[in-house]
Amino acid sequence: LVQLALVSRRAFLNTYRNMGGLVARFAIPTFLNVIFGIIFFQAAQGSDLQSHQGALTFVVVSAMFGSAQPMLLNFPTERAIFLREYATGTYGASPYFVSKMVVELPLSLADALLVMLITYWLIGFQGSFAVLAAAVWALGLVSSASALVLGSLAANAESATELSPLLFVPQLLFSGFFIKVTLIPVWLRWAQYLCSLKWALNVALVAEFAPCAQAGDAGCAALLAQAEADPALQPVYGAVLAGLFVVFQVVALVILTRKANTSVY
Repeated sequence: LVQLALVSRRAFLNTYRNMGGLVARFAIPTFLNVIFGIIFFQAAQGSDLQSHQGALTFVVVSAMFGSAQPMLLNFPTERAIFLREYATGTYGASPYFVSKMVVELPLSLADALLVMLITYWLIGFQGSFAVLAAAVWALGLVSSASALVLGSLAANAESATELSPLLFVPQLLFSGFFIKVTLIPVWLRWAQYLCSLKWALNVALVAEFAPCAQAGDAGCAALLAQAEADPALQPVYGAVLAGLFVVFQVVALVILTRKANTSVY
């Protein structure tokens, strides 16, 4: 507990002293989401379901990229400090990872709220604001955790960036928006269960389109069926996101611990 408190305090100080990074973290999404809101202005209020779904998907995908990029770029630099201090017994791996999670939780929540506060009314989304924000928040946490795995494997920020297509491209392919999952070869479909974007989109699609589907709108019902988003399974989708977050955190922990144990200082 002492290690956790000290490492968490240092993590908070390092994060909030980096004003340039914080400003960029919030200023860039603000600018981009204002642009999205203008382009998709009131798209969710019309009868064009394709534009409605496209606007929601674009906002969620953008949130995924925005959450993963800071970790991909910053963690390879932090990793050298962790490996050195872990090897000298300054603190354990578990307190370090928990401290990063403690710092990332409020930052990801702020990211999600910022995204939804800008786009919800500009685009005219009709689903629950809280559920949509929660979906974006959960996706941000899982994306950050999966980026942490890549950052643990990469030698530096440049290598992490080069590896980033491994994180993003499968997410887009298995999201169900660009191609139906049923059209993907059967032997590849298992990969969708590791793609957080798929589960977050399911949560968001159910929140946005389930009310009109339940009101008898055949178009909304067909959209949910095509996306394989079942309103009755929405809590399950959320639980899968939570599970993926834990899995990726543990995988990163194992990778870094092994590297630290085999490093020589």
